Amino acid sequence: GSGFVGGYVFRYFQEQGYSVKNFDIYGDESDIDFIKGSILDFEAIKKTIFENDISVVFHFAGFSNINKVKASPRECIDLNILGTTNILEASRLKGKTSIILASSVYVHSKHGHLYTTSKVAAERILEDYSSLYNMNSNIIRLGTVYGEMSRHEDVVSIFAKKK
Repeated sequence: GSGFVGGYVFRYFQEQGYSVKNFDIYGDESDIDFIKGSILDFEAIKKTIFENDISVVFHFAGFSNINKVKASPRECIDLNILGTTNILEASRLKGKTSIILASSVYVHSKHGHLYTTSKVAAERILEDYSSLYNMNSNIIRLGTVYGEMSRHEDVVSIFAKKK
């Protein structure tokens, strides 16, 4: 809820009048809707989902900067695979929780990359949880996202700067 895409989704549902919580390692701690936590902390995720009676999880958290994966491969794998598993397991234990996973169009790439592998694995784990535990889930595959609150490190931002 504090990142680029997740932040937009969070604010949209707030504006629509939904009760939403922003579970993130970054954010405004004075905001009553913000819960500081990491997707690598299973107990914190479980506590948040149970105590707030969460029925839908928009999972936008994870390692998203494809250009920095080479320097931090383990962080990418931990966040995108283990973090996703933690969210799914806490949701399974709660029951009646739907999951919407933000993935990447790069899962269709033929070129090997740890970022792509981590996203493919997260999708497969989500599909298996959904099948085994009858969980409602959806995957959205984002391409290059661009906007005023982005990191401005993507190809669209680079082209826009060169105008």
